[in-house]
Amino acid sequence: LARAAAVLGADADLPRAAALARLDAETALGALDAMIATGLVADTGGLRFAHPIVRAAIYDELRPGDRSLLHLAAAALLTEEGAPIDTVAGHLLPSEAAGWPQTITTLREAATHALLLGAPENAVAYLRRALAEGCDRETRTALLLELGLAQKLAHDPAATASLDEAHRLATDRVTRATALIERCESLIYGGEWEAARAVLGDALVELDGEAPSLALRARTLGALMSAYDPRLVARFDQQLPELLALVEGGGEELGPLAHALCGPLAERGGSPTQIRELAERGWREGRALAEPDSIETLPQAMYGLVLIEDLDRSAELADALEGFAHERGSPFHFLLARGQSALVE
Repeated sequence: LARAAAVLGADADLPRAAALARLDAETALGALDAMIATGLVADTGGLRFAHPIVRAAIYDELRPGDRSLLHLAAAALLTEEGAPIDTVAGHLLPSEAAGWPQTITTLREAATHALLLGAPENAVAYLRRALAEGCDRETRTALLLELGLAQKLAHDPAATASLDEAHRLATDRVTRATALIERCESLIYGGEWEAARAVLGDALVELDGEAPSLALRARTLGALMSAYDPRLVARFDQQLPELLALVEGGGEELGPLAHALCGPLAERGGSPTQIRELAERGWREGRALAEPDSIETLPQAMYGLVLIEDLDRSAELADALEGFAHERGSPFHFLLARGQSALVE
């Protein structure tokens, strides 16, 4: 019972620990009395160790294989109870890899949940552990792509290596291009714009007309980079009319591009009416917040509105972004929102 409680940690209570230790109620209650009598647990109800060092000593005595089996059993038990996915994943992280596909599935779900909550560091830990479990080439490619995305959001320089490996293992054009586009964004975050442009060019070659939505994402990133790169600004100015016409004639999928053009167009003395229309076209009643490219493109909409002195609307978008940050628990989105509010003020 003490070993089961030590493995469960903060999740320990008597029924759960008894189930994990495979003890019936009578035996578990007797064991509880013995643990209280010897001072292992406090006589305060529940199953709380008298001191954290007691729990650590019992936990450390477990052999790695036994400890892993108990953690895996705890994860299964908590899953049956409907425990939060991050609680379940917390028991999978310290377990030894055993080649179980369900472990990978659960850790991927936990990583997705962590990203939704704005905790990419947790997602990185879950996905690294999932990779250690062992899997086929297709699953490994998907895991590496997801890991690279999480590392990118966590500003982890290891993102480049993960995305490079995903690109190498991928067997289809779209997946390879996706890995390259994610790597391009990672390089942008690191200030390596020249390398980012080269990778983006490789992505477009890789796509070769496939996956129009992915090609549009690449084109949006390219427009953002060229608009602020002195070496490419002339090319951007030549393309600007074509990009504006593309947005005007397209649907919701062109929302990120509409936002990306707001700042550069405002800097070039564009029509305030046109910039407001682009901002609203990209905003789409707040749906832009949840898009993967919002971190790059939404600031351009808010910046463009500031330049045309529509401060109220820019502040409204910043407030919405801050609310989204609180909802997701995302420090990065929060800092972005607060920075924009400071610009408005």
